[in-house]
Amino acid sequence: MKYLLFLMLLTFSTSVVQGQEDSLSQELETVVISDKRIQLEYSQESRNIIIIDQQEISNSPAQSLAELLQNVAGIDVRRRGVNGIQADLSIRGGTFDQSLVLINGVNMSDPQTGHHIMNLPVDLDMIERVEILKGPGARRYGQNAFAGAINIVTKKTLDHPFKIRSSFSSNTTGELQFMANIPTDKGSHMLSVSKGFSEGYRYNTDYQLDNVFYQSTFDINGNTLSLNAGYSDRRFGANGFYASPDFTEQYEEVATSIVSLRYGIQSGDWNINPTIYWRRNEDEYIFVRNNPSIYRNLHIGNSYGGELNASWINALGVLGIGSEIRYDDLRSNNLGDRSRTTLGLNLEQRILLLGDRVDVTPGVGLYSYSDFGMRAFPGLDVGIKLNNEVKAYGNVGYTWRVPTYTDLFYSDPANLGNPDLEPETAVTYEVGLKWIKPGVQAGISGFIRNSDNLIDWTKENQDDPWFPSNVGNVVVKGLEVESKINLTQKSKGPFINVGYVYLTGDNRIDAPVSRYALDLITHQFNLGLDYSIVDNISITINYRYVDRLTLDNYSIVDTRFNYRGNSIELSLFANNLLNKEYTETNLVPMPGRWIGIELGYNIR
Repeated sequence: MKYLLFLMLLTFSTSVVQGQEDSLSQELETVVISDKRIQLEYSQESRNIIIIDQQEISNSPAQSLAELLQNVAGIDVRRRGVNGIQADLSIRGGTFDQSLVLINGVNMSDPQTGHHIMNLPVDLDMIERVEILKGPGARRYGQNAFAGAINIVTKKTLDHPFKIRSSFSSNTTGELQFMANIPTDKGSHMLSVSKGFSEGYRYNTDYQLDNVFYQSTFDINGNTLSLNAGYSDRRFGANGFYASPDFTEQYEEVATSIVSLRYGIQSGDWNINPTIYWRRNEDEYIFVRNNPSIYRNLHIGNSYGGELNASWINALGVLGIGSEIRYDDLRSNNLGDRSRTTLGLNLEQRILLLGDRVDVTPGVGLYSYSDFGMRAFPGLDVGIKLNNEVKAYGNVGYTWRVPTYTDLFYSDPANLGNPDLEPETAVTYEVGLKWIKPGVQAGISGFIRNSDNLIDWTKENQDDPWFPSNVGNVVVKGLEVESKINLTQKSKGPFINVGYVYLTGDNRIDAPVSRYALDLITHQFNLGLDYSIVDNISITINYRYVDRLTLDNYSIVDTRFNYRGNSIELSLFANNLLNKEYTETNLVPMPGRWIGIELGYNIR
């Protein structure tokens, strides 16, 4: 029934907008995807890419990036607690170690574990858009983009010089944020400082969250120097978050620091972007919060990197070339002292045929790891314009992932790492259609990801510790349908977002009990309405249905009412409006109905 409803909504909505003009398709066509080398407008891409724009972000009931991503079909964010205090990201049925997150194109991966990939210092108010690449991204971004990648593009400027925002919601949860925007003759400076807190929705789920993010840009003889710096400090009770729901006294503190510097050079047909960056993550886990001496882990990781990427417009199309060096260092009382050096080279050429009706982009990434040797990531993208509105595309890509240090060396009474692990590999095939016309952005795609040497934690008997191994072959197949539709010719909508994903997995794992390999969504349906009642008043309603292979299905409704005046902004929001009982992992029950108010004041 829910699939019939989806098709009815899609058919009705597209018929309503026939012949109408609005800014939706025009804006999408001109958005330039922030690839490291070959940067294309959205309509030119021959990959499955989803964009969450600034209007969707500001109108969303989401209070964190984790909650925002839950309304995108094919993205599975499994939260432990609220407001993104701890969350794992999965794309197209991959594990949390197989997804990559970037901030303005800078790699945020953590060598310790993928559990930290969502520990980011950027609040929603500082995000311009979110670019989601579904499918293998190793050729573009490196080995962690096994199942996909998410790039967070921050704002270049704010609407007002200063803004103060505060919110208060259920279970004594709140946040206070200060933002400043200082333009100069040759650039700009932006600063965001926020503090969040909660007493928790059940025993030992309280948290404190501090974020600081600074961004500056400088114009140097027509070229742009960009500096990003951020710090996120989260301290939270972790009742049942890890290992077993019976472990109610767990506690964790995670502090993440990032700095990146990029210089964009435009010279004729060349675009050159050298980048350097540093990321530090400190993770302290305490098994019994009030007695750290029983069991305590402390991990301190540093990642240093440099990249040189360039593109050249030539007679064939566009050439993209790049090089990368990265050094990962970890000091841990559990994992030991570890280090890894990674060297990378990338090459791809976009070739235009029959005018620009056909585009073919072969490419390869070549990476060398000090502890795992050298591998190549070849890939091919092909796009064919069927007419001015519809584009067919197909792609194939090879990728792999080296084990995290947790996979290799972690040890406690319930888990035992495996230093003999080999990298996991996959080949992904995808075909799809895109439809972009005034009032409509829609697409359908199908993919097959054939993984070998997949890394998973397994056990032979229930009383054995979890042990990671290269378990064998897993084939994940998927069908994705998504659309964003403007029901009128007005630039502010109303908009309807519809998405559906079906995933199935073929397991060839020789292990009685497996933790992650096929713990995927089988059906996911998302429906969103964003309606501007008048110019400064809007309401958003989001519905999502999730059916996982290993957990009970659930339906969640979130809503938000917004008033935005010149100086005053007021929002009322409700998450899990229908007060459903559900879990996103097999350990942590999520909260019931969550109601809040948010107030913002713009200082001119």
